[in-house]
Amino acid sequence: INAEYMGFGAIVNKNPRLPEFLSLFVDSKLRKGRAQIADAEFDAIFDRVLAVFRFLKEKDVFEKYYKNHLAKRLLGQKSSSEEAERAFITKLRTEYGYQLTSKLEGMFQDMRLSQDKMESYREHLANVDRRPPVEIIVQVLTTIYWPVTKTTDLVLPPDVEAAAEGFRQFYQRTHG
Repeated sequence: INAEYMGFGAIVNKNPRLPEFLSLFVDSKLRKGRAQIADAEFDAIFDRVLAVFRFLKEKDVFEKYYKNHLAKRLLGQKSSSEEAERAFITKLRTEYGYQLTSKLEGMFQDMRLSQDKMESYREHLANVDRRPPVEIIVQVLTTIYWPVTKTTDLVLPPDVEAAAEGFRQFYQRTHG
């Protein structure tokens, strides 16, 4: 059994792109959501992924790809099931500890706080005479949690800039 174990590990790590492929596989399953995949099947899929993950030498490479895929699902609202997302992260945490999952969990916390902040902002707008010319949706993100490769200065249309400035003022008033 030990030789089989070592042989499988050698095969898994032979392909340097396996961490990316494994993350893409998980991404494809989480994009489909629980509507098409039963709970028990999700658990079985996650268990098989973790069985391969155990053999990976480049766990940090998987984490990098997974974080990028998760960010795209969360920010693009492409994840059909937050419950399934959290279930996979919980399995990762149970298997490999908080260090591996802390930033992933922070991304969910940011999304939840952003939703709460937007609800507060909408309530605020309902009670003011002057509303922004367009409706915007703002997500306030903690830099250390999210994969940021570079930032770009944007020139927003005047109506969007006015709406963004209204939110900025609201945010600064509520967060001192």
